[in-house]
Amino acid sequence: MPKPIEAPHVARAKRVAKKLQRALEEIGEQAALSDCQEAAARMMGYGNWHDLSKAGGFALVPPDEELAPDDLAQRRRRQFDALVEALPILQSLGDDAVMAIVMAVKPSAAAPPRSVLEAAERRELAADAIMEGFESLGPEGPACAFADLAHEALGRDPAEAWRLARLALAIDPECIDAHEVLGLVVDDPINAVASHRRSSGRAKVVYAEAHRTWCAGHPSDDPKLFWEFIGARPYIRAHMNLGRALVRAADSGALERGAALKEAEAVFGHLLKVLPPRMSQDALSCRMMVRMQRGNAPGAARDADAQKRSCQRHDAEVDCWTAWTLAWAALAERKPGTVAIAEAIEACPFALPLLLDGGEEADVLGNDSTGPRAAASYVAEARAAWLRTPGALAALEPFRAVAISAIIEAKRRFAANWGAAFAPDRRRPVPQEWRM
Repeated sequence: MPKPIEAPHVARAKRVAKKLQRALEEIGEQAALSDCQEAAARMMGYGNWHDLSKAGGFALVPPDEELAPDDLAQRRRRQFDALVEALPILQSLGDDAVMAIVMAVKPSAAAPPRSVLEAAERRELAADAIMEGFESLGPEGPACAFADLAHEALGRDPAEAWRLARLALAIDPECIDAHEVLGLVVDDPINAVASHRRSSGRAKVVYAEAHRTWCAGHPSDDPKLFWEFIGARPYIRAHMNLGRALVRAADSGALERGAALKEAEAVFGHLLKVLPPRMSQDALSCRMMVRMQRGNAPGAARDADAQKRSCQRHDAEVDCWTAWTLAWAALAERKPGTVAIAEAIEACPFALPLLLDGGEEADVLGNDSTGPRAAASYVAEARAAWLRTPGALAALEPFRAVAISAIIEAKRRFAANWGAAFAPDRRRPVPQEWRM
């Protein structure tokens, strides 16, 4: 019997069993799902389905993708023998047909990330878990499962995400993540804010009780350590999305701008108050941008300074948002801005021509922090504040030539390093936004 490849979650093993059943049906053979599960367990290296379902952790055995060709061939042969032993009906087939089945079901391939699974298959897995009594769904039950599926569908199919979120709410009307998903997919800013308020409000109730219980059991510990020991992501996500929804509603005119931005600043401030510093960097960046939009230059400067100190402590580059917000704050407070502007150009020169001329140089959904995408994202959020600050853009104009020279040098350096980072047969084209 092959050595156990991996101690997988039951849901993953079920996928292998169902793929095996479908592969058999395609060649005219019939097998019960329970028999296919036994065969899948043996191919994965376990004595039977019961042993597989009770196994915990992960064995330190590489998946197929990491094996040398000879080792992979030996593994395939062991899986071939295990399959024929588990399903005697295959003995009448030729070796090539049985090996083709092994290759099709891939019992020891690396587990795919949930994001690449087909939507129908994910729904089927959730339904299986619900029918089995929610063992694999954790303490939050089936509503949490449907909300997780809705989150995964957000970028791919908003209509499907909305449907799954409604299913979650039909099971649990107070499901935190389901309200959050609805807030992300609806077009109306007012409805989006309302959904995020319900999500964050429910999160406060749930986590406040857990926080009190934890603090009672750990009276000598810092209360912020509570967030290090629990799954805090739903709480953080609910509040971050509420703050962002309020900003969007203010920008669109759906809510009164001053009141909406003030509430958004309070939401981000709440996260900064309760979370440890290493978990609150996103909230600090968002509050910095909200303060900038409100014209609160001293507050934005304090947040930017905190971000800059954090970067320096971790030997990281100062990002575009921090550097250019510090420059804006200096100009807004009528302070000498030459040094701040020079430091901002050094951090991200791409932002200066965009601030002066408008437009976007690159897709704002990129993930760099000092390049063209970061500049486009920053300008999309911050240019209105620069325009409202008397003399701010005029102060940048003398630095245009310096910034353009820095952009040319940055692109030249990037293009040279990009080719050297890959083997000759694997080199990729330089991204459009980094081309000269």
